[in-house]
Amino acid sequence: MDDKSLLQIAAMGGVMGLGHVLSPDHLSALATLSAGGGVEAFRLGVRWGLGHSIGMVGAAMILLTVTWSVAHTARATSGKDAAKQLAGSIAEFSEAMVGLVMVAVGLYGGFRATRERRRRAKESKDAGHSHHDHSHCHAHNMPIHNTRDAALALGVGVVHGLTHIVWVLPVLQMPRLRDASAYLLAFSLCSTGLMGLFAALWGVVTRHTNSERVTCALEIASSALSLAVGLAWLALLATGRLDDSVFGDHGHDHGHGHDHDHVYLHHGDPTEEERRLYHDLRGHQRHRHHRLRSML
Repeated sequence: MDDKSLLQIAAMGGVMGLGHVLSPDHLSALATLSAGGGVEAFRLGVRWGLGHSIGMVGAAMILLTVTWSVAHTARATSGKDAAKQLAGSIAEFSEAMVGLVMVAVGLYGGFRATRERRRRAKESKDAGHSHHDHSHCHAHNMPIHNTRDAALALGVGVVHGLTHIVWVLPVLQMPRLRDASAYLLAFSLCSTGLMGLFAALWGVVTRHTNSERVTCALEIASSALSLAVGLAWLALLATGRLDDSVFGDHGHDHGHGHDHDHVYLHHGDPTEEERRLYHDLRGHQRHRHHRLRSML
């Protein structure tokens, strides 16, 4: 693979990283954690992105290790089969965790916003100038990027990174470490940067309002969004419709006799092995979703 192809791999990783950030579970979680943080929320968004990259790259390294180590055996595809099964197991667990984490983040954000509003109201009343107080829910001496919020952002990012393991499947088709590294590095850098920018933008919007009531309302709305998306996520997972609704079930022919090839790395038609690997993974996940539904 020449240098031009390596650049194409990096470009594809970057584009997929940017598109990946726009999923509703990512935006709602970032909005909740960054609400009222101002420009400083950029750091929190970057920490979230770093956690997300840790989860995805960690999963990719495990899959690559399984694939490349077993690929040296007599049956070359056994490594991919083992990686496929492992990916399905990781995705099943982490998809459930994402829903639970988003519900928890929504509850935490709402509690934090109402607590800060009550605290500021009490301080204003005690000082005797409540009618002059236009401060926000997050006081300037309580930055959004404190240790607790930073750790929370990192941890939530890791969980989200694990659940979107399907985005790292292209690395299983790469024969060399440098190709996989270029894809993962570009994906991580672009997604982390965009997460930081979104967090900073939302932090500024929710902080620079002329009313404490409006600021708190925006923070509570962000928390409610995270809670709603989390509950919807769990409902879709329980009914076996999460793939179609969130991931778009890319790569399946949907009964039309053709595939959507943009999930694959190269620009040409995907090979039969690539189709089989991707389709089997998504079928494995749907089977687990249907089994979960029957248990509820």
